[in-house]
Amino acid sequence: MKRQWVVVAVAALGLVVLAAGLGLAEKARKHEEKVTLDQVPEAVKKTILKEAAGAKIKEIEKETKDGKTVYEAEFLKDGKEVEVKVAPDGTVLKREVEEEEEEGEHHEKEQKVTLDQVPAPVKKTILAETTGGEIKEIELETEHGKAVYEAEYVKDGKKYEIEVSADGKVLEKKAKAKDDDDDEDDEEDDD
Repeated sequence: MKRQWVVVAVAALGLVVLAAGLGLAEKARKHEEKVTLDQVPEAVKKTILKEAAGAKIKEIEKETKDGKTVYEAEFLKDGKEVEVKVAPDGTVLKREVEEEEEEGEHHEKEQKVTLDQVPAPVKKTILAETTGGEIKEIELETEHGKAVYEAEYVKDGKKYEIEVSADGKVLEKKAKAKDDDDDEDDEEDDD
């Protein structure tokens, strides 16, 4: 009888530890927190100040996803909302510019394109990655001074987003939440 209690207690303790571990692992995968300019590494601070060029910084977030940290700064520059993602070493990873429109609406300075307008290697990759799915939208963006094609598609009832370089290389592929239109904090899809 005593042995059964020990087995049950050990099993219960194992389940508790497993559940706690899974919860911590999920939390460790993605974490965002608002920070001030004084709380970021010096290289990041210099880059943000250079990018903002005197503009008022609206918000800085420290995002940690799967152990990788990125700093995201938003500011208004020349009447346009700018969002810059910066690596801990100060490298600009991504820059997006939105123009102010009437009544506070925004539209991003990304160019929507059709599948027939993208380079042949990009078209080949997008078609291969979206086989059996429906392409909803393709946008041409500039990241690090290079063209990047971002395709949103639905496959097996799930929304996905894929980023492809001009040479057809897959840069990023991720699943999107059902109600997600443009968040970048969704889980990676490693199919």
